[in-house]
Amino acid sequence: MGRSKRRIKMNNDSEATFELDLAPMLALMVTLIPIMLLATSFVKVRVIGTTLPQAVKEAIQQDKNNKEKIVSIDLKMNTDNFQIVVKEDDVKVLEKMVLPKNSEWDYEGLHKALYEVKKQFPKKYTINIYPEKSVPYNEIVKAIDEAREAKKEESMFTVFDKAKNNNIQTRVMFPEVNFSGLLGG
Repeated sequence: MGRSKRRIKMNNDSEATFELDLAPMLALMVTLIPIMLLATSFVKVRVIGTTLPQAVKEAIQQDKNNKEKIVSIDLKMNTDNFQIVVKEDDVKVLEKMVLPKNSEWDYEGLHKALYEVKKQFPKKYTINIYPEKSVPYNEIVKAIDEAREAKKEESMFTVFDKAKNNNIQTRVMFPEVNFSGLLGG
């Protein structure tokens, strides 16, 4: 073992120094932050509050739990008209078309058609809305407003109040709304 041990002497006097230039990194961040902010879509979720009588809330829950006869009421919003389709157990039983009036959406006609549907199906409180992608959001909200309640001059609907054990009168038509096809992908 004739190996000799060599010692490596480190020179502590010399320091490895270098300068890190952060200017390009800062320039990149200053550029990327506004781009990311502009690319982010800002979605504001709002709830349209409605006050419902307790008897109507119970009727809505009973309608949701009803499995014997499934009735669906669909409102299709095309670019220039409304189409109402009512199905019982996936069989179309009623179809109404509301055409435009003076080349504009006919909300009054829509309300009348939905009122007639509600008279035929008084225990149904849910409506499914299928707007085309080109339908503006404010038009969808107007359609929901027309579907929500009967007008003052129209007759009211009867709902049984279990708590008071009697019938009450309400203007509520379709307070439960389900959407389909609102967000484009």
